[in-house]
Amino acid sequence: MNYWKEFFPFYFYSIIAASLAIKASLYKNYSLFQIALLAIVGIVSWMFLEYGLHRFFFHYKAKTPTTKQLVYRMHLAHHENPKALDSLFSSLYTSAPIALLYCLLTWAITGSWQIMSYLFLGLIIGYFCYELLHYQAHHHTPKIAILKYLKKYHMLHHHQSSNLRFGVTSPFIDWLFGTYKAVSSKLLNYN
Repeated sequence: MNYWKEFFPFYFYSIIAASLAIKASLYKNYSLFQIALLAIVGIVSWMFLEYGLHRFFFHYKAKTPTTKQLVYRMHLAHHENPKALDSLFSSLYTSAPIALLYCLLTWAITGSWQIMSYLFLGLIIGYFCYELLHYQAHHHTPKIAILKYLKKYHMLHHHQSSNLRFGVTSPFIDWLFGTYKAVSSKLLNYN
């Protein structure tokens, strides 16, 4: 496996998010509390973005061959072979336009590139948590109860109901939008 290629988005976004946050902290004084609050809002915005992308774009019923190929490359290849590392992580090709759009929208809405920087930092933290949880769901046997639950929750999306359970980071968003279904300990054993 080419770790540089597979993990390039992690390196790329770490550098971009850290650089923006550091630069923002040099230009305008925000308290540590304000920065933490903005980062938390960014993390929560990731959960909504994750859900929206997964439900409405990655499981989109495409009609044209080009769109079918795009959806397949972005996500459905992962459903065909869930253990394959080359389709497990989001590529820069998929994530960069989304990240750029997020930055432009948050900058336009807030009117502050510094606030956008802290929100983006939170978004990237949420994105990294997503990638970590997604990786552990497919490649590890967790020992901690919450990680066991999240793994089972995600595996049920893959193997039983791909029209439910779109949240990988948290089932709360599924609950909010009506795509939550409780995980019964009797359903499947994905340890």
